[in-house]
Amino acid sequence: MIVRVRIDERLIHGQVASYWTRFLNITRIMVVDDLAAGNDIQKTALKMACPAGVSLSVLTVEKACARLTDPNEHRYDKDRVLVIFKGTDTLRKAVDGGFPVTEVNIGNIAGKFGTVQVKTSVAVTQQDADNIHYLSEQKGIKVYGQMVPSDESYDFIEAMKKVNR
Repeated sequence: MIVRVRIDERLIHGQVASYWTRFLNITRIMVVDDLAAGNDIQKTALKMACPAGVSLSVLTVEKACARLTDPNEHRYDKDRVLVIFKGTDTLRKAVDGGFPVTEVNIGNIAGKFGTVQVKTSVAVTQQDADNIHYLSEQKGIKVYGQMVPSDESYDFIEAMKKVNR
C-alpha cells in the first residue's frame, strides 16, 4: 500500500531515512527514477542510505507503473510504501503512465539557475510549475509542501501563486 508520494531531488537522505520512515511506519521505500534505476553506483548508494529493516525498490517509471497498475501484482500489498520521485517531470510521466496517486508531498527541490524560490529548500523552474499545475488541475492531485513530519503542511499551489508561478 502506498502511504506517501514525495518529490525530493535528494531521494533518500536523513529526513527521509530518519523522520519520514519512522513517522509513517514505512516498510519499503520505492525510488522511481529512470536514471537511478539504470545506475548501479547510485543504486548501491541508495541501498546504503536506506534504513535498516526497510526494503528498497529502485525502479524506472515504466516498471513502477506496470507493477502498481497490474491487478495481478501483489508484491507490495503487505508493505507500507513511501514513493520518492526526484522531480516533477518524472512524476508527471508516471501519472500519465497510470501511476496511482491522489496527493503528492513536495519535499526538496534545490534552487538553481532559472528557478524561483517558493519556500525554504523548494525552488521551481517554469517547467516544474507547469507540471505541478498539470497534476493539480488536470489530474486532480492534491499538491502540498512539508519538509518533515513536525512541520505544518501547506498548499503548494497557493505558495506558488505568491511568487507568481
